[in-house]
Amino acid sequence: MQYYKELYISKTLRTKKEEILRKLERRDMLLRLYLIVLAQRRQNHLEFFDAAMLYQKQFWQKREDLKVIGIADSYDEAAGLIEQIVTDVLRNSGGTNIREYFESRMASCQDSGENKERQQAK
Repeated sequence: MQYYKELYISKTLRTKKEEILRKLERRDMLLRLYLIVLAQRRQNHLEFFDAAMLYQKQFWQKREDLKVIGIADSYDEAAGLIEQIVTDVLRNSGGTNIREYFESRMASCQDSGENKERQQAK
């Protein structure tokens, strides 16, 4: 999995951010945690799901391709973070192409080596 440098995260999870990321990388089971990711289908921008779904076969095989934009502690909080994400993208880019916005920002982080630490920890 790749993580957005300025990860959107629920207020209640902010103090546990590094622990959560470590557990995700170790593939520990995490309950009541929602991941907001760039959608697997190119025609969509974002999707979110319970992190427990990572243990289903269809996700297990694709988890390395996931680009995590946010982490929430509930369904409602995930919906709220998506609202914040859309608002931030509109304000920062003047457009609504969420996928393009995050793909370009994550690519520039990888080019500068900021995202390599997490990928090497696998």
